[in-house]
Amino acid sequence: MSSLLFDPLGPLEVWRDGRCVDLGPPQRRLLLLRLLLAERRPVPFDRLHEDLWAGRPPPGAAASVHAHVSRLRAALEPAGSASRVLVRDRCGYALLADASAVTSARFETSVERTRRLLAAGRAGAARREIERAMRWWRGPALADAADAPFARAAAVRLDEARLAGHELRVAVLLADGDAAGAVTAARALIVAQPLRESAWLLLIRALYLSGRPAEALREYERIRAALAEELGTEPGPALRELHLAVLRHDTPAIGGVTAPHPRDVAGPVLVGRDDARAALDRVLVSAAGGRSSWAIVSGSAGAGKTALVERVAADASRDGWRVAFTRPVGAAGEGWRAGPLLDGPGSGDACGLLAERLGGRPTLWIVEDLQWADAAARALLAHVATGLRDVPLAVFCTVRDADRPPLAELTVLLARLGAARVTLGPLSARHVERLLRTRADRPPRHGTPPGVSLAATELHRRSGGNPFYLNELLTLPEARRWGPGAAVPPGALSVLRAELRALPAPAREILSVAAAQSGHSGRFDPGAVASAAGLPLDVVHARLGPALDAGLVHAPNGYRFAAGLIAEVLLGD
Repeated sequence: MSSLLFDPLGPLEVWRDGRCVDLGPPQRRLLLLRLLLAERRPVPFDRLHEDLWAGRPPPGAAASVHAHVSRLRAALEPAGSASRVLVRDRCGYALLADASAVTSARFETSVERTRRLLAAGRAGAARREIERAMRWWRGPALADAADAPFARAAAVRLDEARLAGHELRVAVLLADGDAAGAVTAARALIVAQPLRESAWLLLIRALYLSGRPAEALREYERIRAALAEELGTEPGPALRELHLAVLRHDTPAIGGVTAPHPRDVAGPVLVGRDDARAALDRVLVSAAGGRSSWAIVSGSAGAGKTALVERVAADASRDGWRVAFTRPVGAAGEGWRAGPLLDGPGSGDACGLLAERLGGRPTLWIVEDLQWADAAARALLAHVATGLRDVPLAVFCTVRDADRPPLAELTVLLARLGAARVTLGPLSARHVERLLRTRADRPPRHGTPPGVSLAATELHRRSGGNPFYLNELLTLPEARRWGPGAAVPPGALSVLRAELRALPAPAREILSVAAAQSGHSGRFDPGAVASAAGLPLDVVHARLGPALDAGLVHAPNGYRFAAGLIAEVLLGD
């Protein structure tokens, strides 16, 4: 059998017995990438047609795919032999390539080997290993599928792994005594990712260890100013601690900073949530003083409640807090009591058990999706809130709508006890502009209002300021985010279709008419909708009720869709 090597770390290359294979036209290369990403699983025929033609397969799609497969088989396998690499079954086509025959898998294995060598103190061997690993890269991952939705998640993951590999290389250079080389490599990382704190962490460390502490301090001031200007935030705990270590010339502490594992890299930048973050920080300060404190974090689906509390939790954990999560799944005994704070043996009732488990250590308890809490779970939380007061406990509850029955009784009780109310509304167009700038998109500023680009204005209109929809749009290639080539991101499409399916059929039908009436602005007149649908106005208002309750339509100052994407999905379907 021929020896094959598949290399997606740049424009796709395939090597057979040491020679580069001619893969043919772009569509054939796209087909091979689609099968490669399936990791030996068959890809159904209809899914191949959808993915290769971006949801609009031509009438001859099946014949075209079959012809491309035949040419690929001829290129990949010896003439006249039975197909053993690119196979077909009744489900679809599959590419039976082992992970060892794919350079992306080899790269990730090599990175993990580098980490083990570094942990074992074998800096020289780690340096040779990571240098070999980084040479696999020839350009952006999956470059032939840059505009293909099916490759987006894999490309993002691989590009993040590449950045983490570069950071690991800097750490290895430092461990091997090459501080000057580490400075150069860290600066190259910062050019590519100007606001990546982990890269600045490595640069400042490398500068100090190369005998340039004053320059290290100046670089800290640079990133501190950049974060304040671009994001309105301060450096994270790791950078602040490193800054203090440089000021104190605490070389052991500085030498202990290492490159982060990819799983430890901070998630997406949170914009427009500075006030909410400050309110949650105040709750933590109060709890750290020995007084239990609560916060209710509310907002529509996709508003970023979980992202916010998880970011606060990550920072609190680094500052020494114990963090526990509860995600209710039904009755209290099934989901609410199962967890590190309330599960297992203990003395007394829930308050006594919690006090025993806390042991005086500051603890953050995050209770997610409070809207699904049953009566027993609500009673448990009310009991803890009223009965456990003088302990270092902070409780964050996330919820879609805190004021609806049957939650209102609990939230009123928490408010009387001093709970902070944090409501996450839609992001503004200015927030979208700031997010674009943090991603280094920096579009030309020729839109309105002043200081907000046309790109930000359109992305705000399509997303309605909903962070989930916005982040989904930003996963698309720039040409597909807005304008004539605008597309609905697959993640947003599936979520919106699910929300629309949850509505009564009459509500969906009237929303479709409203979408046709709404135009670019997303606004619509119920009277015009009633006329177009041939229905009385009061019936139209009644049918719009479930959409208002679900947050798909807003009514103040006239009816409008909460996001332009909603109308687009209705019209597309």
